[in-house]
Amino acid sequence: MAEINTQLIEDVRSRADIVDIISDYVKLSPAGKNFKGLCPFHSEKTPSFVVSKERQIFNCFGCGEKGNVFGFIQKVKNVSFVDALKLVADRYQMDVDIRPSNQHNQEHDRLFQANEKAMQFYQLSLTNMAAGQEALAYLKQRGLQLDTIQGFQIGYAPDKQDQLYQILREKTSEVDLLELGLIKKYQDGGYFDLFRNRIIFPISNEYGKIVGFSGRVFQESSTEPKYVNSPFTKLFVKGDILYNLFQALNSIRQHNRVFLYEGFMDVIASHKANIKEAVASMGTALTPNQAKLLRKVAEHVILCYDGDKAGFEAMNKAIKILEDQQCRVSVLLLPEGLDPDEYLKKYGEKKLQEILETTQIDPWEFRYQYIKRGSNLKKASEMEQFKQRIFELLLSSGSDTITNYYIRQMAADIQVDVESIKADLRHTMLSKQINQTKQSKKPVISMTQAIPNRGVSAENSLVNYFIKADSYRYLIEKNLPPDFCADKLNREILQAFLDLMENKVSDISNESIVKQFSFVKQPVVMQRLSPFENGYSLEELDDLIFSMKSTLIDRQKEQLIEARSHVVPTDPKYTALSIKIQEASIRKDKLWKNRKSSQN
Repeated sequence: MAEINTQLIEDVRSRADIVDIISDYVKLSPAGKNFKGLCPFHSEKTPSFVVSKERQIFNCFGCGEKGNVFGFIQKVKNVSFVDALKLVADRYQMDVDIRPSNQHNQEHDRLFQANEKAMQFYQLSLTNMAAGQEALAYLKQRGLQLDTIQGFQIGYAPDKQDQLYQILREKTSEVDLLELGLIKKYQDGGYFDLFRNRIIFPISNEYGKIVGFSGRVFQESSTEPKYVNSPFTKLFVKGDILYNLFQALNSIRQHNRVFLYEGFMDVIASHKANIKEAVASMGTALTPNQAKLLRKVAEHVILCYDGDKAGFEAMNKAIKILEDQQCRVSVLLLPEGLDPDEYLKKYGEKKLQEILETTQIDPWEFRYQYIKRGSNLKKASEMEQFKQRIFELLLSSGSDTITNYYIRQMAADIQVDVESIKADLRHTMLSKQINQTKQSKKPVISMTQAIPNRGVSAENSLVNYFIKADSYRYLIEKNLPPDFCADKLNREILQAFLDLMENKVSDISNESIVKQFSFVKQPVVMQRLSPFENGYSLEELDDLIFSMKSTLIDRQKEQLIEARSHVVPTDPKYTALSIKIQEASIRKDKLWKNRKSSQN
């Protein structure tokens, strides 16, 4: 927290007029001695949002949001109290001196300011310099008008070795520019800009602070990668950020939904079609942290990725991750395999808005269509594979209604009677039970050695196993959740590896992963990825997975105990948390007993 003088807060509050401030965001009309308008925090047709000029407070009788001028700015802009105080003070041209209370905050503020200066340079280069005219013409040819370009703060990095560095070096240190990944260093000395001759998309965090950039080529003759992103830095962790989240927050809150796309241009296409609650995972597989961000701002997530095979597979994985966060998920499949930007170009804004609003399907229908799409039902072998995959899906649901519905659907698609499908399903269930009985009696590979500091060692080693080979990766994904890493750097290393896989980089080496990080982080990343002295083995991996399962239960138990410490014993929540703590202890005991019996 920053150091704030209480008198300063009172001075700003007494100077501000809440009606003036809120009028910048909401159309207010007089209602007696108060003012009324449509609430900016939820969707409504009849005004229930009341502002009192006399008491300097707001209150929504529809959703229950209320507070003073600072509370309104915090909510509508999704910022901290300190930032809300600054924004209100700026509105009334009041000078405020709010100093960060520690070195960590000072450093982050300095880095944010450097990114802001870089963004301003890129924007100026695109719209006000001759060097940016070709890039500007390309964007306009893609259907982006100047107001859209400026609204999304799109810029251009000139085709010069170190122009950004020369512009920023007077007020920003080389160390900060290197840490942000804006420049790189030649081996023999000197610096060069990371982004050159690229259209620049600034990437903000959920509080509107610029954390990184993505540069896109725009010349067809270019042999460069299509996109180059900022490396992992203290500010930018790609798997923790969603493009356009901050800008879309008001619309997301009003509609209690968010459209999730793959790329920048899809978000912009959605915005042009007047669906502004749009964000993007920026071309990578959705991460658990991104799903947590989405659930934090909306209950309903509508997935709309590319209509190709990779897009279908990405959506299938994303559904599970979103459902784990208790999101209500819908899926959009645009016709002809088009993405939103392509559909917009072909059919126009009105048609895109119509199809985005009216063609959403639920995850069950998507999964069924996803499996069916890859099967030739005229071939007996593929028909059987299709049927077995649907059976696996239905057996995981535990719902007779869903099972019966898709049995009828499958019978119609395969052109057989419903009773035949039911008989095959019963046979599959019986075979599954027999196999499970056999597996429970099968000896498990024994440990070859104990591992010290199990929690930390297991997580570090599992990252290396995950990267080493597909077979190891399959076992880890099968037995552990996607977010098994508690350590931030381990999560970043995994995400860097997944990004390289997503971009179809062949022969991914430790060195190629290390290069995804800023120079400050590279030595420690290389140390984390150092080869095992005793090599890799299934025996050790089995032990690591067991250790991590145990650690995950311990983490959950600690979180529950922490949560219970904030609840009085008479509260029903206290009893519910105590039961969950006991259940975690039982799971831990059962895990160890199963492990012990498997080794005997």
